[in-house]
Amino acid sequence: MGIPFSRWLVGCGMAIALGVFTPQVTWANAQQLNAFLEQGNEQLKNQNFAQAVQSYRQALNLKQDDARIYGALGYALAQLENYQEAAIAYQRATELEGNNAEFFNALGFSLGQSGDYRRAISAYQRANQLEPNNLSHSLGLATVQFRLGDFAEALVAYRKVLEKDASNAIALQNSLHSLLQLGRNQEAAALFPDLLRQRPNDAELRIQAAVTWFGLNDSSQAIALLEEARQLRMRDAEFQIRIGKMYELQNLLPQAITAYEQASFVDTQSIEALKLLGSAAMKAQDYINAIMAYRALTELVPTDPGAFYNFAVALQRRNRSREALTALETALNLYQTRGDRQGVSSAEALIAEINS
Repeated sequence: MGIPFSRWLVGCGMAIALGVFTPQVTWANAQQLNAFLEQGNEQLKNQNFAQAVQSYRQALNLKQDDARIYGALGYALAQLENYQEAAIAYQRATELEGNNAEFFNALGFSLGQSGDYRRAISAYQRANQLEPNNLSHSLGLATVQFRLGDFAEALVAYRKVLEKDASNAIALQNSLHSLLQLGRNQEAAALFPDLLRQRPNDAELRIQAAVTWFGLNDSSQAIALLEEARQLRMRDAEFQIRIGKMYELQNLLPQAITAYEQASFVDTQSIEALKLLGSAAMKAQDYINAIMAYRALTELVPTDPGAFYNFAVALQRRNRSREALTALETALNLYQTRGDRQGVSSAEALIAEINS
Protein backbone atom coordinates (compact mmCIF):
# COMPACT_ATOMS: atom_id res chain seq x y z
CA MET A 1 0.00 0.00 0.00
CA GLY A 2 1.95 2.98 -1.26
CA ILE A 3 1.39 6.28 0.48
CA PRO A 4 2.08 9.33 -1.70
CA PHE A 5 4.70 11.44 -0.03
CA SER A 6 4.16 14.54 -2.16
CA ARG A 7 1.33 15.81 0.09
CA TRP A 8 3.65 15.81 3.06
CA LEU A 9 6.54 17.45 1.24
CA VAL A 10 4.80 20.49 -0.11
CA GLY A 11 6.78 23.39 1.26
CA CYS A 12 9.51 21.20 2.72
CA GLY A 13 12.20 23.33 1.12
CA MET A 14 13.04 26.90 2.16
CA ALA A 15 9.44 27.51 3.23
CA ILE A 16 9.82 25.06 6.10
CA ALA A 17 13.23 26.30 7.03
CA LEU A 18 12.24 29.95 7.10
CA GLY A 19 8.45 29.93 7.32
CA VAL A 20 8.25 28.58 10.88
CA PHE A 21 11.06 30.18 12.79
CA THR A 22 11.77 28.77 16.23
CA PRO A 23 14.75 29.10 18.54
CA GLN A 24 15.88 25.71 17.27
CA VAL A 25 16.29 27.09 13.73
CA THR A 26 18.54 30.08 13.55
CA TRP A 27 19.48 31.98 10.44
CA ALA A 28 22.84 30.28 10.64
CA ASN A 29 21.49 26.72 10.32
CA ALA A 30 18.43 27.47 8.16
CA GLN A 31 20.44 26.96 4.99
CA GLN A 32 21.73 23.60 6.26
CA LEU A 33 18.19 22.49 7.19
CA ASN A 34 16.96 23.41 3.73
CA ALA A 35 19.77 21.41 2.16
CA PHE A 36 18.87 18.30 4.17
CA LEU A 37 15.20 18.62 3.18
CA GLU A 38 15.91 19.10 -0.51
CA GLN A 39 18.34 16.23 -0.40
CA GLY A 40 15.79 13.97 1.30
CA ASN A 41 13.05 14.92 -1.15
CA GLU A 42 15.30 14.16 -4.11
CA GLN A 43 16.32 10.82 -2.59
CA LEU A 44 12.67 9.89 -2.12
CA LYS A 45 11.90 10.70 -5.73
CA ASN A 46 14.83 8.50 -6.78
CA GLN A 47 13.70 5.78 -4.37
CA ASN A 48 16.90 5.98 -2.36
CA PHE A 49 14.91 5.43 0.81
CA ALA A 50 17.73 4.54 3.19
CA GLN A 51 19.57 7.72 2.26
CA ALA A 52 16.36 9.73 2.57
CA VAL A 53 15.93 8.42 6.13
CA GLN A 54 19.37 9.73 7.02
CA SER A 55 18.66 13.12 5.45
CA TYR A 56 15.36 13.55 7.30
CA ARG A 57 16.89 12.47 10.58
CA GLN A 58 19.58 15.11 10.11
CA ALA A 59 16.86 17.66 9.36
CA LEU A 60 15.03 16.69 12.56
CA ASN A 61 18.20 17.29 14.55
CA LEU A 62 17.85 20.90 13.50
CA LYS A 63 14.07 21.21 13.67
CA GLN A 64 12.24 18.76 15.86
CA ASP A 65 8.71 20.15 15.74
CA ASP A 66 7.76 19.85 12.08
CA ALA A 67 5.07 17.28 11.30
CA ARG A 68 5.86 17.22 7.60
CA ILE A 69 9.42 16.12 8.18
CA TYR A 70 8.21 13.32 10.44
CA GLY A 71 5.69 12.37 7.76
CA ALA A 72 8.39 12.20 5.10
CA LEU A 73 10.61 10.17 7.44
CA GLY A 74 7.74 7.78 8.14
CA TYR A 75 7.13 7.31 4.42
CA ALA A 76 10.79 6.52 3.74
CA LEU A 77 10.87 4.03 6.61
CA ALA A 78 7.64 2.38 5.41
CA GLN A 79 9.15 1.92 1.96
CA LEU A 80 12.00 0.07 3.65
CA GLU A 81 9.33 -2.07 5.42
CA ASN A 82 10.56 -0.78 8.76
CA TYR A 83 6.98 -0.32 9.90
CA GLN A 84 7.62 -0.05 13.62
CA GLU A 85 9.98 2.89 13.14
CA ALA A 86 7.62 4.35 10.54
CA ALA A 87 4.78 4.20 13.07
CA ILE A 88 6.90 6.08 15.60
CA ALA A 89 7.54 8.82 13.04
CA TYR A 90 3.89 9.05 12.01
CA GLN A 91 2.79 9.08 15.65
CA ARG A 92 4.96 12.12 16.23
CA ALA A 93 3.53 13.74 13.09
CA THR A 94 -0.02 13.27 14.38
CA GLU A 95 0.96 14.76 17.74
CA LEU A 96 2.27 17.84 16.00
CA GLU A 97 -0.56 18.09 13.46
CA GLY A 98 -3.61 16.45 14.98
CA ASN A 99 -6.03 17.34 12.19
CA ASN A 100 -4.07 15.79 9.33
CA ALA A 101 -6.04 12.75 8.18
CA GLU A 102 -3.24 11.53 5.92
CA PHE A 103 -0.88 11.22 8.86
CA PHE A 104 -3.43 9.14 10.78
CA ASN A 105 -4.04 6.99 7.70
CA ALA A 106 -0.30 6.38 7.32
CA LEU A 107 0.00 5.67 11.03
CA GLY A 108 -2.81 3.11 10.76
CA PHE A 109 -1.12 1.44 7.82
CA SER A 110 2.25 1.20 9.55
CA LEU A 111 0.74 -0.10 12.77
CA GLY A 112 -1.30 -2.63 10.83
CA GLN A 113 1.76 -3.82 8.94
CA SER A 114 3.63 -4.27 12.20
CA GLY A 115 0.75 -6.29 13.68
CA ASP A 116 -0.49 -3.69 16.16
CA TYR A 117 -4.09 -3.94 14.95
CA ARG A 118 -5.84 -2.30 17.89
CA ARG A 119 -3.82 0.90 17.63
CA ALA A 120 -4.12 0.76 13.85
CA ILE A 121 -7.91 0.72 14.17
CA SER A 122 -7.78 3.79 16.41
CA ALA A 123 -5.61 5.63 13.90
CA TYR A 124 -7.87 4.77 10.97
CA GLN A 125 -10.95 5.75 12.96
CA ARG A 126 -9.43 9.17 13.58
CA ALA A 127 -8.61 9.50 9.87
CA ASN A 128 -12.23 8.66 9.06
CA GLN A 129 -13.47 11.26 11.54
CA LEU A 130 -11.36 13.91 9.86
CA GLU A 131 -12.20 12.86 6.29
CA PRO A 132 -15.36 10.72 6.34
CA ASN A 133 -15.64 10.66 2.54
CA ASN A 134 -12.12 9.37 1.93
CA LEU A 135 -12.37 5.75 0.71
CA SER A 136 -8.74 5.05 1.53
CA HIS A 137 -9.38 5.60 5.24
CA SER A 138 -12.49 3.41 5.25
CA LEU A 139 -10.72 0.68 3.31
CA GLY A 140 -7.74 0.79 5.65
CA LEU A 141 -9.97 0.52 8.72
CA ALA A 142 -11.93 -2.39 7.25
CA THR A 143 -8.78 -4.25 6.24
CA VAL A 144 -7.25 -4.05 9.72
CA GLN A 145 -10.52 -5.17 11.32
CA PHE A 146 -10.64 -8.04 8.83
CA ARG A 147 -7.09 -9.11 9.70
CA LEU A 148 -7.95 -8.97 13.38
CA GLY A 149 -10.85 -11.34 12.74
CA ASP A 150 -13.50 -8.78 13.67
CA PHE A 151 -15.59 -9.68 10.63
CA ALA A 152 -18.79 -7.95 11.72
CA GLU A 153 -17.06 -4.57 12.13
CA ALA A 154 -15.01 -5.13 8.97
CA LEU A 155 -18.23 -5.75 7.05
CA VAL A 156 -19.67 -2.44 8.24
CA ALA A 157 -16.57 -0.60 7.05
CA TYR A 158 -16.41 -2.41 3.71
CA ARG A 159 -20.06 -1.59 3.07
CA LYS A 160 -19.25 2.09 3.50
CA VAL A 161 -16.64 1.68 0.79
CA LEU A 162 -19.06 -0.15 -1.49
CA GLU A 163 -21.69 2.56 -1.04
CA LYS A 164 -19.29 4.93 -2.82
CA ASP A 165 -17.46 2.44 -5.04
CA ALA A 166 -19.71 -0.53 -5.78
CA SER A 167 -17.06 -2.32 -7.85
CA ASN A 168 -14.17 -1.99 -5.40
CA ALA A 169 -12.52 -5.41 -5.74
CA ILE A 170 -10.90 -5.50 -2.30
CA ALA A 171 -14.09 -4.44 -0.54
CA LEU A 172 -16.16 -7.00 -2.46
CA GLN A 173 -13.71 -9.83 -1.85
CA ASN A 174 -13.27 -9.20 1.86
CA SER A 175 -16.98 -8.51 2.37
CA LEU A 176 -17.58 -11.91 0.86
CA HIS A 177 -15.05 -13.56 3.18
CA SER A 178 -16.52 -11.74 6.17
CA LEU A 179 -20.04 -12.89 5.36
CA LEU A 180 -18.87 -16.48 4.90
CA GLN A 181 -17.00 -16.36 8.20
CA LEU A 182 -20.16 -15.09 9.86
CA GLY A 183 -22.22 -17.88 8.29
CA ARG A 184 -24.31 -15.44 6.29
CA ASN A 185 -24.16 -17.47 3.07
CA GLN A 186 -27.26 -16.03 1.43
CA GLU A 187 -25.84 -12.51 1.65
CA ALA A 188 -22.46 -13.80 0.47
CA ALA A 189 -24.05 -15.40 -2.57
CA ALA A 190 -25.41 -12.01 -3.62
CA LEU A 191 -21.86 -10.66 -3.90
CA PHE A 192 -20.54 -13.41 -6.16
CA PRO A 193 -21.99 -12.21 -9.49
CA ASP A 194 -20.04 -8.92 -9.39
CA LEU A 195 -16.85 -10.66 -8.30
CA LEU A 196 -17.17 -13.38 -10.92
CA ARG A 197 -17.63 -10.76 -13.64
CA GLN A 198 -14.54 -8.93 -12.41
CA ARG A 199 -12.49 -12.13 -12.36
CA PRO A 200 -13.48 -14.25 -15.35
CA ASN A 201 -10.35 -16.42 -15.06
CA ASP A 202 -10.36 -16.94 -11.29
CA ALA A 203 -10.92 -20.66 -10.74
CA GLU A 204 -10.49 -20.43 -6.97
CA LEU A 205 -13.26 -17.85 -6.69
CA ARG A 206 -15.57 -20.18 -8.58
CA ILE A 207 -14.77 -23.00 -6.17
CA GLN A 208 -15.57 -20.72 -3.27
CA ALA A 209 -18.83 -19.71 -4.92
CA ALA A 210 -19.70 -23.36 -5.56
CA VAL A 211 -19.15 -24.26 -1.91
CA THR A 212 -21.49 -21.43 -0.94
CA TRP A 213 -24.19 -22.59 -3.34
CA PHE A 214 -23.87 -26.18 -2.13
CA GLY A 215 -24.44 -24.79 1.36
CA LEU A 216 -27.59 -23.13 0.07
CA ASN A 217 -28.75 -26.45 -1.46
CA ASP A 218 -28.54 -25.12 -5.00
CA SER A 219 -26.59 -27.96 -6.61
CA SER A 220 -27.24 -26.88 -10.20
CA GLN A 221 -25.64 -23.47 -9.62
CA ALA A 222 -22.76 -25.07 -7.71
CA ILE A 223 -22.11 -27.63 -10.47
CA ALA A 224 -22.11 -24.89 -13.11
CA LEU A 225 -19.50 -22.95 -11.13
CA LEU A 226 -17.32 -26.02 -10.54
CA GLU A 227 -17.43 -26.81 -14.24
CA GLU A 228 -16.34 -23.25 -15.04
CA ALA A 229 -13.47 -23.67 -12.59
CA ARG A 230 -12.54 -27.06 -14.06
CA GLN A 231 -12.51 -25.71 -17.60
CA LEU A 232 -10.14 -22.95 -16.54
CA ARG A 233 -7.58 -25.48 -15.26
CA MET A 234 -7.99 -28.44 -17.59
CA ARG A 235 -4.24 -29.11 -17.77
CA ASP A 236 -3.80 -29.17 -13.99
CA ALA A 237 -4.17 -32.75 -12.77
CA GLU A 238 -4.10 -31.86 -9.08
CA PHE A 239 -6.82 -29.28 -9.61
CA GLN A 240 -8.97 -31.81 -11.46
CA ILE A 241 -8.54 -34.26 -8.58
CA ARG A 242 -9.55 -31.55 -6.15
CA ILE A 243 -12.72 -30.82 -8.12
CA GLY A 244 -13.44 -34.53 -8.36
CA LYS A 245 -13.21 -34.92 -4.59
CA MET A 246 -15.65 -32.02 -4.15
CA TYR A 247 -18.11 -33.70 -6.49
CA GLU A 248 -17.69 -37.04 -4.72
CA LEU A 249 -18.31 -35.39 -1.37
CA GLN A 250 -21.67 -34.27 -2.74
CA ASN A 251 -22.29 -37.78 -4.14
CA LEU A 252 -22.16 -36.38 -7.67
CA LEU A 253 -20.36 -39.42 -9.01
CA PRO A 254 -20.67 -38.88 -12.80
CA GLN A 255 -19.11 -35.42 -12.44
CA ALA A 256 -16.41 -36.80 -10.14
CA ILE A 257 -15.57 -39.53 -12.67
CA THR A 258 -15.21 -36.93 -15.43
CA ALA A 259 -12.81 -34.86 -13.32
CA TYR A 260 -10.73 -37.90 -12.32
CA GLU A 261 -10.61 -39.06 -15.96
CA GLN A 262 -9.24 -35.67 -16.97
CA ALA A 263 -6.64 -35.83 -14.21
CA SER A 264 -5.48 -39.27 -15.35
CA PHE A 265 -5.37 -38.05 -18.95
CA VAL A 266 -3.23 -35.02 -18.05
CA ASP A 267 -0.94 -37.00 -15.76
CA THR A 268 -0.73 -40.58 -16.97
CA GLN A 269 1.56 -41.43 -14.03
CA SER A 270 -0.87 -40.28 -11.35
CA ILE A 271 -1.60 -43.22 -9.07
CA GLU A 272 -3.99 -41.09 -7.03
CA ALA A 273 -6.07 -40.14 -10.06
CA LEU A 274 -6.46 -43.77 -11.14
CA LYS A 275 -7.35 -44.97 -7.64
CA LEU A 276 -9.95 -42.25 -7.23
CA LEU A 277 -11.36 -42.89 -10.70
CA GLY A 278 -11.67 -46.62 -10.04
CA SER A 279 -13.27 -46.09 -6.65
CA ALA A 280 -15.80 -43.52 -7.89
CA ALA A 281 -16.68 -45.68 -10.88
CA MET A 282 -17.30 -48.67 -8.62
CA LYS A 283 -19.58 -46.59 -6.40
CA ALA A 284 -21.47 -45.46 -9.49
CA GLN A 285 -21.62 -49.07 -10.78
CA ASP A 286 -19.77 -47.81 -13.83
CA TYR A 287 -17.78 -51.01 -14.11
CA ILE A 288 -16.34 -50.33 -17.55
CA ASN A 289 -14.60 -47.18 -16.32
CA ALA A 290 -13.58 -49.02 -13.15
CA ILE A 291 -12.00 -51.84 -15.21
CA MET A 292 -10.10 -49.33 -17.35
CA ALA A 293 -8.84 -47.43 -14.29
CA TYR A 294 -7.73 -50.51 -12.36
CA ARG A 295 -6.11 -52.11 -15.42
CA ALA A 296 -4.05 -48.95 -15.90
CA LEU A 297 -3.21 -48.98 -12.21
CA THR A 298 -1.93 -52.59 -12.33
CA GLU A 299 0.34 -51.57 -15.20
CA LEU A 300 1.56 -48.51 -13.34
CA VAL A 301 2.15 -50.28 -9.99
CA PRO A 302 2.45 -54.01 -10.78
CA THR A 303 3.46 -54.81 -7.19
CA ASP A 304 0.27 -53.41 -5.63
CA PRO A 305 -2.02 -56.31 -4.65
CA GLY A 306 -4.93 -53.93 -3.99
CA ALA A 307 -4.90 -52.76 -7.61
CA PHE A 308 -5.20 -56.36 -8.85
CA TYR A 309 -7.89 -57.19 -6.29
CA ASN A 310 -10.02 -54.18 -7.24
CA PHE A 311 -9.43 -54.95 -10.92
CA ALA A 312 -10.77 -58.46 -10.27
CA VAL A 313 -13.84 -57.15 -8.45
CA ALA A 314 -14.67 -54.81 -11.35
CA LEU A 315 -14.20 -57.62 -13.86
CA GLN A 316 -16.45 -59.92 -11.85
CA ARG A 317 -19.19 -57.28 -11.82
CA ARG A 318 -19.14 -57.55 -15.62
CA ASN A 319 -19.24 -61.36 -15.42
CA ARG A 320 -15.72 -61.63 -16.77
CA SER A 321 -14.85 -64.42 -14.35
CA ARG A 322 -11.82 -65.89 -16.12
CA GLU A 323 -10.03 -62.54 -16.24
CA ALA A 324 -11.09 -61.85 -12.64
CA LEU A 325 -9.52 -65.12 -11.48
CA THR A 326 -6.27 -64.32 -13.24
CA ALA A 327 -6.11 -60.92 -11.50
CA LEU A 328 -6.99 -62.54 -8.17
CA GLU A 329 -4.17 -65.07 -8.45
CA THR A 330 -1.73 -62.20 -8.89
CA ALA A 331 -3.31 -60.29 -5.99
CA LEU A 332 -3.11 -63.41 -3.78
CA ASN A 333 0.58 -63.95 -4.55
CA LEU A 334 1.38 -60.32 -3.80
CA TYR A 335 -0.59 -60.39 -0.54
CA GLN A 336 1.26 -63.55 0.50
CA THR A 337 4.61 -62.00 -0.33
CA ARG A 338 3.74 -59.04 1.88
CA GLY A 339 2.45 -61.21 4.66
CA ASP A 340 -0.90 -59.46 4.48
CA ARG A 341 -3.25 -61.99 6.07
CA GLN A 342 -6.37 -59.89 5.63
CA GLY A 343 -5.57 -59.38 1.96
CA VAL A 344 -4.94 -63.10 1.51
CA SER A 345 -8.27 -63.91 3.16
CA SER A 346 -10.17 -61.44 0.95
CA ALA A 347 -8.58 -62.76 -2.26
CA GLU A 348 -9.21 -66.41 -1.31
CA ALA A 349 -12.83 -65.64 -0.42
CA LEU A 350 -13.49 -64.00 -3.79
CA ILE A 351 -11.80 -66.86 -5.65
CA ALA A 352 -13.99 -69.32 -3.83
CA GLU A 353 -17.09 -67.26 -4.61
CA ILE A 354 -16.29 -67.16 -8.33
CA ASN A 355 -15.52 -70.89 -8.47
CA SER A 356 -18.65 -71.89 -6.55
